[in-house]
Amino acid sequence: MMQNTLHILLLNQWAMPLGLLIGLFVFILGAVAGSFAGVVVTRLPLSLLAHAHDVQSSDPNVLGSYTTPTLAYPRSHCWHCSTQLRVIHTIPLISYLLLKGECSYCKKPIGFSLFAIELLSALWWTFCFLQYGLSGAFLVFSVYGSALLCLAFIDGQTQLLPDAITQPLLWAGLITSSIGVGNLSLNLSLFGAVLGYCVLWIISRAYLIIKGEVGLGDGDIKLVAAIGAWIGPFALIALILIASLSGILAALILRFKEKMNPGDYIPFGPFLVASALLIQALLSPNYYHLLIGKLGGF
Repeated sequence: MMQNTLHILLLNQWAMPLGLLIGLFVFILGAVAGSFAGVVVTRLPLSLLAHAHDVQSSDPNVLGSYTTPTLAYPRSHCWHCSTQLRVIHTIPLISYLLLKGECSYCKKPIGFSLFAIELLSALWWTFCFLQYGLSGAFLVFSVYGSALLCLAFIDGQTQLLPDAITQPLLWAGLITSSIGVGNLSLNLSLFGAVLGYCVLWIISRAYLIIKGEVGLGDGDIKLVAAIGAWIGPFALIALILIASLSGILAALILRFKEKMNPGDYIPFGPFLVASALLIQALLSPNYYHLLIGKLGGF
């Protein structure tokens, strides 16, 4: 009896430091994923525009110092002075803080969005670790969150939602459900994707007929379909409601502060992503059972 008690005490003594160590590693891993997401946010729209418009320009305001950048080429460099960065300048989170948000060569601002996506990705990965532990679900939902962050920042900066991310995200949601990861069956995942696409397509086309202008882009419709594959049809109502209300509130605040003119367009993608992450957090194990238990009490 005493030996078993001693064994449990030793396990508890090592469990906390080991858990903190793993949590720190996951946080760093999430920051690295966020750093890669920052590369995607910066380069993917430029590459798409270059291919779509056959742009051949050396103007850094159009395509940096390269005509068609890819995710792997050219190597990390300052978008202002084109100087190639050293390894110490590319450390996620830390390099931005050490450099105080400026290029160490030309002293021009790096851009807070790169730091923000690294931090948000690190926090999301840590949250998924706390919810799912070291499991397949942890990895799947962590990558899902980082992909959504990519889309939010790309849409916020360029008003684009690339098919290169939304389509794999849709298929990944269906595959994830088919192998039994998460709370959705494959049928619910498929229904969520189809319903998400159809509902927003109908709303978009109705708005176009009534107003004579585009209210929602096709990228928003595809994004909702992809999210629907991850959260299912029942959570779609909450997704659209939360995203719409938060978008309207943001527009009213910008109008009140005279930072938005009548007829200006606010990208809807960031609000969809924020709502999707919130809903996914509520669907995670620790909150899902609590939520279902509360609803069951009514």
